[in-house]
Amino acid sequence: MVHKRKITLGRDLSHKIQSYLLELEGVRDKKLTFTSTRTQGQ
Repeated sequence: MVHKRKITLGRDLSHKIQSYLLELEGVRDKKLTFTSTRTQGQ
């Protein structure tokens, strides 16, 4: 894959996608925790 004149191998691209998805899961989990904590406090 070529993006912004940088060549990325399939393996590297796969690793970056997996890392990004894990990061999104972490953000989602934090939002759920914040919402449930906030709801219990009321």
